[in-house]
Formats: sequence, structure tokens, C-alpha cells
Amino acid sequence: MLLGHLNELAAEARKQPALLSRPVRIVVPSRSLRLHLGSAIVRHRKRAMAGVVIQTLHSLAFEVLERAGEPAPLGMPLFDVVAQRLARNERPLRQGLGDLVDGYAAVAGTVRDLLDAGLEPELFEAVDEALAADGPRAAGRAEVERARSLVRVAARTEAVMREIGLGRVSTLLRRAADLIAKDPERVLPSR
Repeated sequence: MLLGHLNELAAEARKQPALLSRPVRIVVPSRSLRLHLGSAIVRHRKRAMAGVVIQTLHSLAFEVLERAGEPAPLGMPLFDVVAQRLARNERPLRQGLGDLVDGYAAVAGTVRDLLDAGLEPELFEAVDEALAADGPRAAGRAEVERARSLVRVAARTEAVMREIGLGRVSTLLRRAADLIAKDPERVLPSR
């Protein structure tokens, strides 16, 4: 289906070469898929194809910010450090992870998942209340306390990152989405 659609777009561009100024963008989740798809297009068409950009979501977001004249968020690698340090302050997490070598590394991934799912510091109280009220029906006391601790760490991590002016990948993606919504032709010329 994709290759057939690309053939149609290529035919349009042959009739109207000005269309090449707005490339066809194909967004893929990984570098390996980007390379695989590029190879598949060349194999299918038996030649290269002008006016097609295959890029990962991250490279698309970086391009959008660059076109808008905005810097990419800094501090993405610091996220894990902040999350792990804040997790050490939570007794329910310390009890299970404190004696393990690099035990808090698992917390950073969970915190990242919570934030990527939309947990914002402003929502912390509502989520904490829901866990306190409904959690005991689904899990034991210790599990509920660990879940509440993870939510606290996620909210604090996001707040600290904002306070010191650092961002994460989701910050990059959110900002790029906002810019595309406001002015798609300027920040992401494509067809």
C-alpha cells in the first residue's frame, strides 16, 4: 500500500516538479526501520526516489524545532540521575531497591513511562488519591505504597526538570507537536 501510494506521488511530481519542494515524509519508529524502508523503496522502484524523506519521530521533532528557531531541550541524559536520586528518598522504594546494585535504575524507566503516559505534576494529587482509594482493591498495601511512591517520584522528577530548565524526549515531542499544530507549512513543509 505504501509503495503504491509513493508511485502515485512520484507520478504527480513528474507532472509538477515544484511539488518536490515539499517532500513526502514517512515517519518510522526506529533507525533500522528507516534503513529497511529506504532499501525496500529502491528495490521496488529499481532506482532512487527524489522528494521522499524517511525519518524517525525523534529526527522529525528535532527538525521541527530547528525550523522554528528553537533549541532542543537540554538535559535528556540527566533525567535518569534525577529520578534515581528522588527515588532514594522514598521509603517504600528504598526497602525493595536500596540493597541492590543499581537497584534504582528500574525506577527511572517506570518514571519515564508514567510521564510519557501523560502524568504531569499538576495531576499528582488526583492520581495519588485514586491509588489510595482504589489501590487496596487491586493490590496489597506494600504494592499500593510503592505505586504511590513511584507517582511521587515521577511528579517531582518532572517538576525538577522544569525548574532547572531541562527536558526529556517527551518534552521535545510535545513541543514539536505544538509547533506543527500552530504552523505546519512553516515548520514541516511536506505533502
